[in-house]
Amino acid sequence: MEAQKKILLVDDDAGMRQTLAGILQGAGYDVIAASSVDEAVTALKAHRDIDLVLCDYHLRGHSPGTDVSKWMREKRYNVPFV
Repeated sequence: MEAQKKILLVDDDAGMRQTLAGILQGAGYDVIAASSVDEAVTALKAHRDIDLVLCDYHLRGHSPGTDVSKWMREKRYNVPFV
């Protein structure tokens, strides 16, 4: 049996995050949800087996979602980022 692909979903809008997580889980993916850059970085550190990061660009009250990508490049965390 093949392991589920794991997606880190980063969105500060709780409703959108829940909707997208539900769609992705329904399609057979294991979803880790984060609402901020800090939560995303924490998740990336804790789960080295993430297959994809799906990130909102505008994260309210925080730095842009591209800061997640920047952190990943600095740490040489080679995972597709959308």
